[in-house]
Amino acid sequence: MNGTLRTGLAAACACAVLAGAVVSAGSQPARSVVLPPATRQALLTAVRQPAAFLAEHLAVRDAAPNPLVVETLATLPPGLSPAPSLGAALDAIRATAQPDGGFYGTLSPDPTSETAQALHALQAAGRDDDRPAVGAAGRFLVAQQLDEGEGVTPEDRFYGSFGRGLTRSAQEPGGNVLTTESALRALGEAGIPRGSETWKKAVVFLERCQNDNENNDQGWAGNDGGFVLFPGFSLAAEELHSFGSATLAGYLGFTHAGLRRGDARVDHSVDWVQREFALDANPFVGSRGLMQYYALLARALRTAGLDMVTDAKFRRHNWREELARKLLVLQQSNGQWTNPDDPTERDPQVATSYALLALGDILR
Repeated sequence: MNGTLRTGLAAACACAVLAGAVVSAGSQPARSVVLPPATRQALLTAVRQPAAFLAEHLAVRDAAPNPLVVETLATLPPGLSPAPSLGAALDAIRATAQPDGGFYGTLSPDPTSETAQALHALQAAGRDDDRPAVGAAGRFLVAQQLDEGEGVTPEDRFYGSFGRGLTRSAQEPGGNVLTTESALRALGEAGIPRGSETWKKAVVFLERCQNDNENNDQGWAGNDGGFVLFPGFSLAAEELHSFGSATLAGYLGFTHAGLRRGDARVDHSVDWVQREFALDANPFVGSRGLMQYYALLARALRTAGLDMVTDAKFRRHNWREELARKLLVLQQSNGQWTNPDDPTERDPQVATSYALLALGDILR
């Protein structure tokens, strides 16, 4: 980050602290207090260079567009998204539509996740001509849910999940909370009715991923309210420990299914996110999936309507301001982001997309 931007941001943050001091106790901070105009302008300035980098990737005609990149550019604030290259990329995504309604290559190892990400991109762009294809893709995803149609009974720990590929396999016994959250978001974007059995089955799976022995029927469950990757397995070093990105995905999955604050399952997950709030690591898994964690964190906290969070040590955090500072510090001199400790996020297109998605939620 250049010195001028760093200095301007520091000044803006100081203004935010002073402004926050005059908010009366118990009141909801005004959005202008949460993210002052000077900070907003600093973020908009920081977005331009990486947005151009992602647009250049889409302009390479002999490379298939990454739907994550397309979604990112489609959600940027007005004036920052390169409309011409975005339109061509959306057309290229549409060209991958299969007769069954999914969006994936014929040799794809993961049609479910590819279709979900394509739906995110098409929904973010909001083109009317894409609506029929979006609806068909939603119906494709419904058919991919692991349930009786795949020989999966309600007692199976993966029942209701969305796994990799068209059916279960020895390599991927079932879905996980991250892929399931993405699929559920896509189902909402496709307009799948909330009262359908698809959502009810998904909630069963999400409950079985949550360390909440009041609602989880699996014997391994603890009671901290966070989530593991899939029932009986966590990426955390300590067996079956909840971790950051899984808990954020679990919370968002519940909200996609129509659950709201006041429901114990939702409240327990939000409590965990606040207690374990951290920006130096994806809680309990270190730098693994860190950029995706930032994107999920911003979306989850905005969805929860939280402007401030309180951690386990009772410290109050203006998460927008703190996450903005963190992302700007991590931004490289060429405007991009990368995470060398994660095999997927080493790709600057992936890491930069997650960073810009997080910044987009900060700016909203």
